[in-house]
Amino acid sequence: MFGNLESIGVKCGPVATGWLTHLYLIGCDSVAFDVYPDQQLTTANPLWLSGAKVVSEIKLRAKTATFSEGLQTSPAGASYNPQISVPIPSLASEIVEWVYRNQNRRFIAIFRDTAGFCYMAGTKSNGLRLSWARSVSQTNAQQLSVSGSNWHPALWIGSIDPEVLFPSKEFDYSFDNSFS
Repeated sequence: MFGNLESIGVKCGPVATGWLTHLYLIGCDSVAFDVYPDQQLTTANPLWLSGAKVVSEIKLRAKTATFSEGLQTSPAGASYNPQISVPIPSLASEIVEWVYRNQNRRFIAIFRDTAGFCYMAGTKSNGLRLSWARSVSQTNAQQLSVSGSNWHPALWIGSIDPEVLFPSKEFDYSFDNSFS
């Protein structure tokens, strides 16, 4: 044999259509502790909350929100760049107010895709940054995005259900807007 064969990937299974179904943003200042991966990128209990314990749920319209992540290498090492984009085809003034209140914060994002996989991006010490854009042309629309850079890719987590992740139930939803 010419060498060791390492097979990676999935041959069959559910097709991920590429959209997000759920998105929660947690301010880094509300996190007491988060899990850093060593050799595994999967964890059951990724973080513990403290302080204000505010979890912002961003309600998503079907087939609109996306997640992408890239790897860049440089002499300083490797970095992963997660980005979540949420298009909002409406005026939604409450989003403008939420962005204004949270524009200088960093976030940890917990989200699920259409295939049912759950993820966590960002860390307490290096959270995702918020960006926002508004366009008034043929339609009124807004684009909410969070992105960042980290030394490891987004973690796979067991669930995004707040009842499972945060069993103390001592947090509030500060932003709950249905875009459907």
